[in-house]
Amino acid sequence: MDAINFDLVAIGAGCFTICYAAANVYYSSFNGPLATLPGPASSKFTGLPVVYQVYHGTIMYFLHDLHKRHGPIVRVTPSEVSISDPKAAKEIHKFRSEYLKTQFYEDASFDEAQNVFTTADPVYHAEWRRLFAKAVSQSNLITFQPLIQKYVEILIRKIERERREQGYVDLVKWLKSFTSDITGELSVGSSLGMLETGEEHQYVKDIKRVMPLNIFRLALWQGDFAKMRHLPFFPFATLRGVSTRLASFAKSYIDDYRARLGSGTTSYTILLDKALETQAREGRISEPEILSNAVILMLAGTDTTANTLAYMLWLLAKYPDVKAKLVEEIEQARLPGNPGIEELGKLKYLDHFMLEVMRLYGAAPGPLPARWYPAGGRTICGHFVPAGMTFSPIAYSISRDPAVYPDPDTFNPDRWADATTAMKEADFSFGGGTRICLGMHIANLEMRMVVVAFLRSPLRDAQLAYGVNGFSEGGMKQLEAIAARPWGDQVLIHYAAWAGCPMGAEH
Repeated sequence: MDAINFDLVAIGAGCFTICYAAANVYYSSFNGPLATLPGPASSKFTGLPVVYQVYHGTIMYFLHDLHKRHGPIVRVTPSEVSISDPKAAKEIHKFRSEYLKTQFYEDASFDEAQNVFTTADPVYHAEWRRLFAKAVSQSNLITFQPLIQKYVEILIRKIERERREQGYVDLVKWLKSFTSDITGELSVGSSLGMLETGEEHQYVKDIKRVMPLNIFRLALWQGDFAKMRHLPFFPFATLRGVSTRLASFAKSYIDDYRARLGSGTTSYTILLDKALETQAREGRISEPEILSNAVILMLAGTDTTANTLAYMLWLLAKYPDVKAKLVEEIEQARLPGNPGIEELGKLKYLDHFMLEVMRLYGAAPGPLPARWYPAGGRTICGHFVPAGMTFSPIAYSISRDPAVYPDPDTFNPDRWADATTAMKEADFSFGGGTRICLGMHIANLEMRMVVVAFLRSPLRDAQLAYGVNGFSEGGMKQLEAIAARPWGDQVLIHYAAWAGCPMGAEH
């Protein structure tokens, strides 16, 4: 009898739990504070459509379509909203914003330490930004320019040589080698040698693997990786192996840099110098923190800049009139062989060109669960959103707001000649506020130097090699994979004379 009563109690408790959960879902869906938010009906119950789009790299197109249909604020999951209003995005990302990063970022850390990107703690983040501040400042670019110039010259030589030897060349391959070598020098004090070998370094292979693995891991377990990292099956075991290898690579490079500093055999400076100095002097920065920041610098500075440059060079070949205006500006500037930062800064049409490329083909067009709504909730875009919700401003839609950018889908660098305040404020190419991209000035310098060098070389007469190795216009559609890239992951160019040759099997 006691057993029967116990079973009845258990069944009753189970039924109560299910009914209570169902009532909560019903309330939040139809009567709660989010019930009136615009959005698809499915968003009241599940986030699976968003997960599906993220997995396929199409999340920004999915959300952009939702915003077209529902307006500037859209509920996309039971607990998350997407924002496409530029003014709201600016408020969210402003300095000293009360909208804080969500726990998602710390949970997304692929090792046991936090870094300047993954931390959700504003005090910890501010401390690390101070450690990086001088190294990444506009005024310190002159320190890095000779290093970048060296790799720009190697890049142009390698592209020209391969194009001569095989008739065509993949710009994406060489641009990723270029940014990997520079970022290696700046983050761990050593080039990865990819421009010299033309081969992808294991360190870069692991960096490219760690984010897809981590996204898959988060889909299974949205929690601190430290609690699950020792599970012996995929993806946890694989991610553990990759993250351990990345830390090992970073440590070997950092230790070598320390040794060279100690012996006085290096004249280079790296972005982590202040952190290394603070660690040595005060001992309050752990070695895992140093290594985690070294890895995140590599991750942030490689594909983002390379893919943006790939779109720049593709658009130069696609729009001869734009290229001609840039060539004319460069020639009229009478630049020296190795133009300095100040001389490059005077190329205004180059400024406009870069801004327009990043507006349409920015490295981070998709959303991230960016911020908690603050205590008490807030009214945004005409709708009250309670505290504890997360939201995702989406750069892809913000940069295509027709009220800010007339004819937004048209590539038109001239629109920036008379840029309005609204246009400038809607520019989230590098993020915004205290979380703006640390390496923004370095990336801009790299891109300026590459574009100018490209247009001052015979490569400026190159044509797009559509039809070779499956390269096509459609392959240039962006795939959102943390750092957005061309869908086909290639940009092929060839000699004008070779363009008329049959596309035989040898190509």
